[in-house]
Amino acid sequence: MYNKNNNRRVPLLGQDTNALIFLIGANALLFLILMFTHLTYTLAYDSEAGDVFFQKQIIHWFVVSPDFKVNLYKPWCFLTYMFSHLSVMGIIGSLLWLWAFGYILQDLAGNRKVIPIYLYGGWAGAIFYVLATCYIPSLSHSTMLLMGAGPAVMSVAIATTTLTPSYRIYPLMGGGIPIWILTAVYVAFSLAAASDNIALLLANTGGGLMGYLFIGQLQKGHDWSSWMYSIIDGIDGIFNPDKKGPSRKHLKVVKSANEPTVKQKKLDDILDKINEKGIDSLTSEERAFLDKADNI
Repeated sequence: MYNKNNNRRVPLLGQDTNALIFLIGANALLFLILMFTHLTYTLAYDSEAGDVFFQKQIIHWFVVSPDFKVNLYKPWCFLTYMFSHLSVMGIIGSLLWLWAFGYILQDLAGNRKVIPIYLYGGWAGAIFYVLATCYIPSLSHSTMLLMGAGPAVMSVAIATTTLTPSYRIYPLMGGGIPIWILTAVYVAFSLAAASDNIALLLANTGGGLMGYLFIGQLQKGHDWSSWMYSIIDGIDGIFNPDKKGPSRKHLKVVKSANEPTVKQKKLDDILDKINEKGIDSLTSEERAFLDKADNI
């Protein structure tokens, strides 16, 4: 129901259209699976042998290797690595930053932009990482595996800042804190964490660059996420045919339409559009209608 004290419908925790909750849940679930498997190996062998067998038999299939040829035999690793964590502090930090920036991005750009930006950033980070290990002589013999949500979260952070650099958090505290300060703090932490790993530093750089490019192209009218949701919507339409609207040939024109019902339907459509594409996607007519409804 529309609340005149809040003109935006914020996705709720657990709502199936909440992309941010999906990403956080996917990261947490895979972390628990990997940690439970690691514990099983540790109990089955001694601690040192368990770690070795776990690295070779399990984690190897989820992360990006510095050897490009190895990755060709497991191309799914370019997706799974950005959800794979083994450190408790590592996943807590990644998810907190993802929540901080993802919530703002989802609220302003719409629910359908968070996952694509996360994925594009993760893919860019993996490409930068592999190229670095292939073409930088000092990294040619590196055995460091790429795992974690760092490049993907960096993409979300830079995309959010690029989209709305004037956005302020905690507005009641002296007018608020500009989001670019929060981003600067996050980038500083990321640089410090990757200071001894040039390949990881370049991976995070690739993720941030992709976030910037994604929003830049979106502002020019080029939506790089459209192909993803075209596929998803097509599959969803196959397995959920009831979601499709009725055929026009079966519709009847009702001349005595109930005016309040028509207005409520239009209001619901506008709120759905905000949730999906962000408030900036509204036309001037839709904004005027929303402002008028807010004053009722």
